[in-house]
Amino acid sequence: KLLKLAEQAEMFQVSELFFRKKKDFEKVILCAIHGSKHDTSHVFEVIGGLMQDRQISADLKKLVRKTVMVNLEKLIEIDGQRGSMLILEHFVGKGDDYIRVIRELDDTSHLQFQFLKGIVNAQDSTSGQDAQRWEALLKTFTFTRDISGKYISLLCEFEPRGVYPFLIKSPDIDIESSLELVKRKGIEDATMYLWERTGDLDRARDLITGSVEKKMRNLRKVYE
Repeated sequence: KLLKLAEQAEMFQVSELFFRKKKDFEKVILCAIHGSKHDTSHVFEVIGGLMQDRQISADLKKLVRKTVMVNLEKLIEIDGQRGSMLILEHFVGKGDDYIRVIRELDDTSHLQFQFLKGIVNAQDSTSGQDAQRWEALLKTFTFTRDISGKYISLLCEFEPRGVYPFLIKSPDIDIESSLELVKRKGIEDATMYLWERTGDLDRARDLITGSVEKKMRNLRKVYE
């Protein structure tokens, strides 16, 4: 009865304690996810705590991993950056496991974008111990050309203004395919930058000139 009352009243932490005592960690995580609208950090603390608890058996930790992967989309929606840190810290082993995680999100491109953005932006927005943790975690993650290309494509779709800042700090990219993509999407600053990197300064200059002339025409229309 108490459990039903807690669930009806959306007292998810009470339900969480009940399931924790029963060692039903799948339901512990689900309760934390449901309660995330009140505290977005709690669910990540719960999962991290379960993964670090030495008293939890290997079999139960496998269940925790499975529950997290089944609910990965929800976790990324709650907080892309914390979700990224959680996955890299507890669910990615040696090798290319993180590629499997990225592919898990292939059908939900906006969540795939949030996951990769969380990794890219992590060190710029964390400090202290979090920054040190990220530095250690990112050593396990390699931004290959394929992943960079995927992220550039996602930036073009969801955050075009972020393409140029990413390009200038990413030396190892497929310049030709990236150039074709940003040209097609009409992202002028990224296009100019990539033309400069290919050495085609004439095209870069022509694009700058055309952009300035377009802005001048628009200004004239405003004042006519």
